[in-house]
Amino acid sequence: MKPLLLFVDDDMVDVELSWLTLAKAGIHVESRRVIDEAGLAAALAERLPDMVLADICLPQFDAWDARRICQRVCPGVPFVIYSGTVTKETERLAKIEGVLGTAEKDSPREFVKLVRRALGMP
Repeated sequence: MKPLLLFVDDDMVDVELSWLTLAKAGIHVESRRVIDEAGLAAALAERLPDMVLADICLPQFDAWDARRICQRVCPGVPFVIYSGTVTKETERLAKIEGVLGTAEKDSPREFVKLVRRALGMP
């Protein structure tokens, strides 16, 4: 079974581009996208992911909300902030919250590196 990446992101195009980036790097995964708290809860109840990637800002939900839910439901699952803009403050908060790492969406190299690390790949 392929690893499951759960994207908490309101932009389907970004998720599809991420999936293609991973495929080009030889990382073959299943992916699922949710956009709100109810979707996240349903996805986690159905199947625990191998990794969660969350955008910072969604219309009614954010990465920090998603992180708190994941800490409660699946504390051992790697969690990454994957956003269009990652600030120094985001990186600081990520460390406090126990986030595996951060990557900007326009930095595919860093994204692939974080996914490999989270999935235990060389």
